[in-house]
Amino acid sequence: MTTLLTKASWRLAGAALACAAGATMAAPIERLLVDRSLEAREVSILAISTDEIEIAHPDRTSEPIPMSDIAVILPIEQAPRSAHPQSTMAPGTVRVAVTMTDGQRVIGALGLGALDAVPDPALAIEDALLVRLPGADRVAIALDRIAHIELADAPRTSPAIADTDTVTLRNGDVITGYVLAVGSDVEIETDTDEVILSVSTVSTIALANPARTPGRTLVSLANGSVLEASRITTTPRGTVKLALTLTGGDEPAGSESAEAPPVLAFTLEEVTGLVPAGSGVLALASLDAPTHAPTGERRWASPPIAGPLGVGGLATIEFPGPMTATWPLPRGATRFATVATLGTVPGAWADCMLEVRAQTGAGPVELSTHRLHAASPTADIRVELPAGATAITLAVLPGARGPVHDRVFFERPMLLIER
Repeated sequence: MTTLLTKASWRLAGAALACAAGATMAAPIERLLVDRSLEAREVSILAISTDEIEIAHPDRTSEPIPMSDIAVILPIEQAPRSAHPQSTMAPGTVRVAVTMTDGQRVIGALGLGALDAVPDPALAIEDALLVRLPGADRVAIALDRIAHIELADAPRTSPAIADTDTVTLRNGDVITGYVLAVGSDVEIETDTDEVILSVSTVSTIALANPARTPGRTLVSLANGSVLEASRITTTPRGTVKLALTLTGGDEPAGSESAEAPPVLAFTLEEVTGLVPAGSGVLALASLDAPTHAPTGERRWASPPIAGPLGVGGLATIEFPGPMTATWPLPRGATRFATVATLGTVPGAWADCMLEVRAQTGAGPVELSTHRLHAASPTADIRVELPAGATAITLAVLPGARGPVHDRVFFERPMLLIER
C-alpha cells in the first residue's frame, strides 16, 4: 500500500512544479484517489482532463493517471454540505437543486417565466426546466431527465424513483398526477383537474422517470453540484472547464444538428471529487435498507444511520451499538472497502469486535475481523468478495466490558461492480 505523505509535502511539491513552470501554474489540490482495487491514497492534483488527471510528486515530477485506473476521487475530509449554494442572489430569485435520473445534481437559480416566452429560441424546449447556473447562461433540462427538484431551502433528501409525479407544498400538502411544466408556476394534471400552483408555494417535486446510467465522468463541486461532462480541460492557472450534457446533445460533434454544449468554468479548488464513467463504484448506502438485529445480550437495536451524501453518493453509515446489518449484493459485486472508526472521542472503555461476512449459496464466509478500542480506534477494511456472494453483513460485537462506547462509524463504504 502506498505510504501517505503529509499535506505539507504535497503542497511543497506543487509549489516547486509551479515555480518550474514560471509561477503560472495554479496550486495543486489534495484529494483521496481510490483505484480499481479500492485502495486509497492521498494525491496532489495539478490538472483534470477528459481522459486523465495529473498528479504532483514530492521529487518535483508529475504523473498522468488514466481515468480508466480510477474508481473515484474524494475529498480527504468528509464534511456535510448545504444542499444549496450560499452565494447571494437577487431578490425574488428561487434557488433550485435538481437531481437528474443519471445521478447529476444541478444547483442554481430557477429561470423565471414560461419557456415559450424566453427570447433565446435554443432554450424554448417543451417540457423542460430552466436553470441559471453560477457563471453560466441558463440551460433547459428536459423534465423526463429529472428525478427530483428541491426549491428554495428544502432539506437535502435522497429520493427513491417515484411511482407517480408528486408535488409537495410548503404547508405539507401533497398532490399527485402528471407534472406538465415547472417555471414561475407548477402545472400538474391530476385525475380530476389541472392544477396550477405558484412556485413559491412548492417545496419539492418528484418525477416518475426511470433511472439512467451516466455515460461520462461525473464531477462534484464544492456547492454540492454533480455534473456530467463530455469534455474536461484545465488551464495552467487552474481554471477547470466542463462541457455539460444537461441538454442532451447526443448528436455527433460537427453534425448539422449538433449544438455547442453549455460550458461551466470554475477553479480547480472547487472540484471536491469525481467518478469516472464506468468506474463501477457503488455506495453501500445507496442500496435498499438492510435487515438488522442486535448482537450480544441486547434484545433490540435501532437501524443503521446513513449520513449526508458525498461524492458518488457515498455516505458514512453509523451503527449506534452492537448489531449486525445485511445488504443484498447486486450482480457483479467483487470488492468491498470502508474505514471503520469509533469516532474522534471513542472513550477510554471503548472495545468491540468487527466482522465482515459474505453470504453465499454454501453459507456465510468470514472476510475480515478487527478489534477496535481506545488505543486502536480505526480499521482499514478492503476485502475481495467470493464468487456468487449474494449479501454482505457488517457486524459489531460487544467487547470484554460489554456494550460500552461501541458506536461504530463505517466511513464511505463502497462496492466495486464489474459487469
